[in-house]
Amino acid sequence: MPAIRNGILMVLAHKTSAELLERKGKEALANEIMRETVRPLGIEIEDPEADEAEDEDAKPKKKKKKKAPAVDNPVKHVHFSNFIIQ
Repeated sequence: MPAIRNGILMVLAHKTSAELLERKGKEALANEIMRETVRPLGIEIEDPEADEAEDEDAKPKKKKKKKAPAVDNPVKHVHFSNFIIQ
């Protein structure tokens, strides 16, 4: 539990209020929290936004990348009950 709490606090420490004011920012935060909560359990989840950015920057290639098999994530959703931005 302390490792999970630390990971979440580290994610939150790097966010600005401007990033979190819009819905897209909150959704990105929820995705980052989901990734950080399973990392201490030895589960690595890829960032879908990073994959999209790589696809846009990369030139079209003829070879397709092999995707890693889907990981069974014990964390299904991240919900915010209160959200205060200072």
